[in-house]
Amino acid sequence: MSEGNAALEPRIAAARAALSAARSEWRAVEAAARRVSKAVADLEAALGGDPARAAFALKAGVAALRKAGAALPPALPDVGSRAAEVDALARAAGQALLARLKGDLRAGLAGLGAPPEIAGTEVRFAPYRLALDLERGRAALYYGDDPLDEDVPLDPEKIAARARGAKEDLARGGTAPEKFLPELYRGYAAAARRAGRRAPGDPANVVEVLREVCLGRQTKAFGRDPRRAAFREYPRAQFMWDLGRLFESREPGARELAPDPAEGRDGRVRLELLPAANPEAQDRGRSLLVPGASHELVAAVRFVPA
Repeated sequence: MSEGNAALEPRIAAARAALSAARSEWRAVEAAARRVSKAVADLEAALGGDPARAAFALKAGVAALRKAGAALPPALPDVGSRAAEVDALARAAGQALLARLKGDLRAGLAGLGAPPEIAGTEVRFAPYRLALDLERGRAALYYGDDPLDEDVPLDPEKIAARARGAKEDLARGGTAPEKFLPELYRGYAAAARRAGRRAPGDPANVVEVLREVCLGRQTKAFGRDPRRAAFREYPRAQFMWDLGRLFESREPGARELAPDPAEGRDGRVRLELLPAANPEAQDRGRSLLVPGASHELVAAVRFVPA
């Protein structure tokens, strides 16, 4: 018997190894099946959840389903083909979501700017702009090209509420035109002189003028110790808003002032904004959007004798 058992031992060892391999393979199949099951459950939840995030959830779920299905043995049902079906559904859901969003946004954004113009996933209601991101389920809100909030939920009511809030924030932080105009002249004169130009008369780049206005708003303490913590911010969007308010009034003389004689100028001067007329001037770092101006994309500021 011992000789017979000895002869069987290699076969028994081989059988045990085969059973162990089969068990490992089955466990892998079970794990893959659980992942497929979870992916399917996530897709079902997406279909029954928030419509504003459904398209994104479906797309992410399809990717998870494909990955999980790739680990299943070829003999089991083809998960890939099912994933393709859901993928097509996700694309259709995305288009349906976008169409619904466009309609709701036209109504919700009315009165916040110019009538909304929608092209693809971009919504313009000057001076504001929205970039819709269906994959993230989020929208980014801009004033011109300057971000105000890049993480707005992709929901028409929340987008409209955030746009209203942004408009109120800009109005609340604004400077009255009669106070802003002298401040703008001082910033313009400083920027022109820094560039070796004559003020009034010669143009100064609008972004450089913004920088000088911002510096003019700093406290004496910042001048003595220019640390970041003591710096008073003056955002580009707020400057564009304040500059735009100067052009809301069509009254004669609304953009004229008599500079302080200490600034080396007698008589009145009038504000002019010069358009960004070429690609270099239209660069975001050299121009600003000014709503209400005759040329909304402005490259330079100039004061001339009135």
